[in-house]
Order: sequence, then structure tokens, then C-alpha cells
Amino acid sequence: MLAMEEMKNLRLTFCRSLDSHDWKALRSTMSDNFELYFADNSGPNGAATRPPLERNSADGFVDLAKQLLSQGKSIHICTMPQFEYVGTDRARALWFINGYGQIGTQNGLGFERVVEDYVKVNGKWLIRKADARIEANVIFSK
Repeated sequence: MLAMEEMKNLRLTFCRSLDSHDWKALRSTMSDNFELYFADNSGPNGAATRPPLERNSADGFVDLAKQLLSQGKSIHICTMPQFEYVGTDRARALWFINGYGQIGTQNGLGFERVVEDYVKVNGKWLIRKADARIEANVIFSK
């Protein structure tokens, strides 16, 4: 139970850091070899809506977040984690995230499903991998 609470706090720190543009805190939530796969499955064409974003390092992800959010803002609400596996140094959880984003000229609300793999490094849980899919997306007109 303690490990699950630590991972919940880790995910919330990840989201709060994105929203506040605290790049140092964001980086502290991920292992060095962090992997991201982020696809938009919403709309009639599913995953063909836009090419998925992929990164293979924590620093690469932070650079991407800076690029996408430097002129915009976001609000992420993380709900209902379901832990599939928790071992001594590995874990996996399914999260449902509601995210508002203002990226460039586009504003919208996305409903995401994220499967995260966690690893324990030097006694601290870190996010090792995130497979994120936008399942529904609402774009707001200006």
C-alpha cells in the first residue's frame, strides 16, 4: 500500500510539474531511460488522427514538454489509478487523466488513458515508461 501511495504522489507531481512548468520537478519523476508513447485515438480515424509522439529519454521528454507548453498552459486531473502489479522494484498502473491544454493556437480538453511502468531506483519510485492514449478530445473554438 505504501508503494502505491508513493506512485500516486509521483504521478500527481508529474502532472503538477507540467502544469506549473517546473521542469526540474518534472525531470525528477522519471528514470533516465524513460520512454513515452503518446497517441491520439480520438476521432473517426483513431490513431491516424496525428502521428504519435515518442521519446526515449527523460531529458528528451522534458525538452518536448518545454516546446509544447512554453507559450501555453495545461491542467491535468489524475483519477482512478488501477495497479496491475506491484513488486519490490517494479510496478504498473492504469490511470485516467482529464487534461485541458492550450498549445499554440489550439485549446482543448482530452480524456486520456495512461499505462505507466514504474521502477525503484536507489529506494525511490520513478516512472520508467508511459503509454498514453487520448481516447476522446474536445477542441474549443476561439
